[in-house]
Amino acid sequence: DVRARLGKLDAKLGVRARLAKLDRKHKLMIGAGAAAVLLVIVLAVALSGGDDKAAPASAPAATPAANPDVAERARAYVEQAAAALDAGKEREALTAYQQAIVLAPALAEKAPVVAKLSKLAGANDSALAIATLDLVAQRSGAAGHAALAAHASTHPLADVRRHAWSLAERAGAGARIDRVASFTLDLDQATTCDQRRTAIGKLADTGDPRAAEPLRKAKAHKCVERDADAALQRITKTR
Repeated sequence: DVRARLGKLDAKLGVRARLAKLDRKHKLMIGAGAAAVLLVIVLAVALSGGDDKAAPASAPAATPAANPDVAERARAYVEQAAAALDAGKEREALTAYQQAIVLAPALAEKAPVVAKLSKLAGANDSALAIATLDLVAQRSGAAGHAALAAHASTHPLADVRRHAWSLAERAGAGARIDRVASFTLDLDQATTCDQRRTAIGKLADTGDPRAAEPLRKAKAHKCVERDADAALQRITKTR
């Protein structure tokens, strides 16, 4: 095999023909060196795969196809979650969505799934709503920003609103929060004068004319009547 390759290389390079043209003295001087060179060439060719042509680049490893069984199980969990949600079994729905997303993470960014998760986050169950919002924030990416902002704006439970607000800002979606709507709910749900005063101050800071109506209503509470008047004046001046 080596001799055959040597013959092929010799035919290509013409080493023997060139040596034949030299006189005896020069042949003796360079014969050993030429043989060594040929030996090195043959060894190099042998190590490279036995041909003088460059070996083709190896093809990239094929990406394994998605396991159809896993995809089918994920779809089944999504269907199960939707059915549970429609039946009012909200905790079962959340568990099924979590299982589906573990199997197929990309599902968390699909619009229909995000919409269902947003509906689930609207539950009148603080722990369930917060857990759902955390799932959206962690897995849905930009597709879930609208849901986070919506619940920060209008969720009926104050602690859920605050949590959604924090998640939305952390995700870079704070500008999408309806501050007037959120602070109005804070004001409506306040049970002490201090809580009302804080909400009034936040509404005044928005400079939004929509804040005028809830501020007028706040004047019904004598302990914050002056605060509400001052806030209304601020709103008027910024218009």
